[in-house]
Amino acid sequence: MKRNVDIQKTDYKLIKKLYTDPSIRQYLGGPRKEATLIGVLDGILQSDKDCWNWTSIIEN
Repeated sequence: MKRNVDIQKTDYKLIKKLYTDPSIRQYLGGPRKEATLIGVLDGILQSDKDCWNWTSIIEN
């Protein structure tokens, strides 16, 4: 089931997990430092309506 969900500031913990996980980021330039994540989140939150940020979360 696909659904579009607006990213909120409260999603910071999940976004942090994605951007700092070495196994996820191994082909994307490596894990980001936590100090840079506020800028990443601000960029996502203030992106144009035509801009898509795809995130998949798989929970066991």
